[in-house]
Amino acid sequence: MAGPPSENEIFDACRVLFGPEISLSREFLYYLQASGARSAYRQRAKETHPDLFVGEDHRRQQERARLFRHLVDAFDIVNDFLIRRDEVAPMAPPPEPSGAPERKSPAPERRDPGEEAEEPRFHRGAVPGRNLEIGLYLFYRGAISYQDMIAALVWQRRQRPVIGEVALRWGWLSDAAIGRILAGGGQPGRFGDRAVDLGLLSPFQVKTLLFYQRCRQQRLGEFFIEGGLLTAAEMEQMVADLSEHNRRVSRASRNPRPAGAPAGG
Repeated sequence: MAGPPSENEIFDACRVLFGPEISLSREFLYYLQASGARSAYRQRAKETHPDLFVGEDHRRQQERARLFRHLVDAFDIVNDFLIRRDEVAPMAPPPEPSGAPERKSPAPERRDPGEEAEEPRFHRGAVPGRNLEIGLYLFYRGAISYQDMIAALVWQRRQRPVIGEVALRWGWLSDAAIGRILAGGGQPGRFGDRAVDLGLLSPFQVKTLLFYQRCRQQRLGEFFIEGGLLTAAEMEQMVADLSEHNRRVSRASRNPRPAGAPAGG
């Protein structure tokens, strides 16, 4: 892409990627994660990929090809925005209310039992045979809707501190040093990698910052428990099921079945 996309272009791309029912704001863009964008793209691709409509009339195939191209363009715009947001010119966080105490990430709102989400999309079919993270696994198991998964990913990012701000607070970087890192001046890369390349942080310091960042980020499952979507016991069982799923996938990748060999035992 020649230049940064405009905010309206980013919002339009998000509507294509996440669906027209998504509630968009600058706060949504600030908290959106790359994993959420990739998940949205994969899900939409399953609905619009032209290969799914082979054998149908030519006009319908052309329409599906157009929709898929539109989806790819939308994903490129959102992905470009996320790279620029996180690595080139980070967005300022949404303003806190005047006089607000140090922010804790709000818990998700509980659903009113009589109020249903607008057109929730639940997965129908088998769980993909690849390693999955908990949000995607819950979606593919049919335990949560697609909208629930995206909302959880956005919620989770709210607790993740920016490592540059942490390094500044700890006295490891100055404002001027952060400016040098953000200025780039070469191949784009992650903040920590560029800081090491410039000799402003050691690899150990970057690992420490990333560890702190992960520790400050609540587990995704807490969103679904606090929101009343799953009980603690159900969440614990899903985590155990996910571990077993990923173990099976890993074993299968290490010991692929020879071509022509019968399945099973």
